Amino acid sequence: MDIDLQQLIAEIIENKSSHGVLVISQNYHIRYVNNSFRDRLNLSVGDNLLDYYGGIIKDINGRYTSLLIETMDTGKEYRNEVWGLKCLYDGQLHWFTVNTYINYNLVMGGRLAVASYVQIDRLKAYETKLQSQHVSIFQSFAKAIGMRDYYTMSHVIQVAQRMSELAVELDMSPEEVAMAYFVGLIHDVGKIGIPEKILNKSDSLTADEYETMKNHAKMGADIVREMQDFDEIADIILYHHERYDGTGYPAGLKGEEIPHYSRMLAICDAYDAMTSFRCYRQPVSTEQAIAEICKCAGSQFDPQMVTAFCNKIKYA
Repeated sequence: MDIDLQQLIAEIIENKSSHGVLVISQNYHIRYVNNSFRDRLNLSVGDNLLDYYGGIIKDINGRYTSLLIETMDTGKEYRNEVWGLKCLYDGQLHWFTVNTYINYNLVMGGRLAVASYVQIDRLKAYETKLQSQHVSIFQSFAKAIGMRDYYTMSHVIQVAQRMSELAVELDMSPEEVAMAYFVGLIHDVGKIGIPEKILNKSDSLTADEYETMKNHAKMGADIVREMQDFDEIADIILYHHERYDGTGYPAGLKGEEIPHYSRMLAICDAYDAMTSFRCYRQPVSTEQAIAEICKCAGSQFDPQMVTAFCNKIKYA
């Protein structure tokens, strides 16, 4: 996949300390590492990534020691793959979701392999709070979305993380925090049914295209409702574009008629949409996004949740 390398790096840096980016050349030398990841792994530009793995490309079972090295060697790109890395600051193994890409950049030396990392230690621990069957289903949905649309894949991962953070801020139980994370991961699954010419359009949608895009909430709910015991999650997905004042879609629900997790999703979804790069517009700053969300408290969003969300973002 030919990606905009500078845009990818900018996105990861904007998302701060729990994220990392590595870029290596064909001889596995590091061409770029952001500051947070450099300190975590004790890696610098010019180092050979193989040294981090003791000079070993594959283990005794023939498995690559690094997803990034495998991408460079084989061209295979990974999406939302869970991977463990030992970090310098505490000597412990920490867990990340990893996306890898092949990129061509003549300024940086031709063929490059790029990896982005999102730390998920706390979220991985939450997996034990849900049935393993459910976890694998949710992760499969996220990967399926990513096969069609890189933005949506990145978006649902960010929303899932924001959902878990908001749940903690709202003093929800560990089980509820886990559910918040996985609902965030699956909330846009209905976009699988949206035509690619609309899903990947490079400029703003027309009125008709927007009406088609709105169908993704119902499509997602219909997909999830086919699974046993998933009716609650289906309703959360169906109503995540409802507005607190009753002017949202698809049912015009108002206030606490809207499911609790759907009200959370509305905030986290909007925040990530505003602060993410899109090909047809630049992102707004964190401060601008918070101001807009606060402005919409009581109309678009649950005001109590807005207060908790903005407090979390301000002091993160």
